[in-house]
Amino acid sequence: MTSRKEFEAHIRKQFPTASDDLLLGRSSNGRYGSMVTEHAWLAWQASALSAPERKPMTDEPSLCDDCKVLACQVESLRSALASVMDAHEKEARLIMSYQVARENFSDSSDERKAHELAVLEACSAEREARALLLMLKPVNDKTK
Repeated sequence: MTSRKEFEAHIRKQFPTASDDLLLGRSSNGRYGSMVTEHAWLAWQASALSAPERKPMTDEPSLCDDCKVLACQVESLRSALASVMDAHEKEARLIMSYQVARENFSDSSDERKAHELAVLEACSAEREARALLLMLKPVNDKTK
């Protein structure tokens, strides 16, 4: 089984109710359509990079492995947070435009539709950020 097949099997097990098209669908460039899946794949690859370097007698990954995975997770969360913030900023701008159109007694259907789409984009960005939070690798605290 290839690394990608192992990853996709793991993702299917984590999200059994999600459709494969939504979760594992890929574009022509090979990247996953879902930002959550794409970032999870990058983290999976980072954790697999140094897998051959692990000592076979220990079950704990090395600190270097943890750092790579955590760095990918931080970058994924940073990207997700930026998407959420951008979506909410767009939503706020469009609600103002919709309100102005209504107050001017003009046809506000275009503004209403644009605002509704912005709300859906914001919800989608939040959903992806929440999924990334669920997939976070727990940090091993060795000080306890």
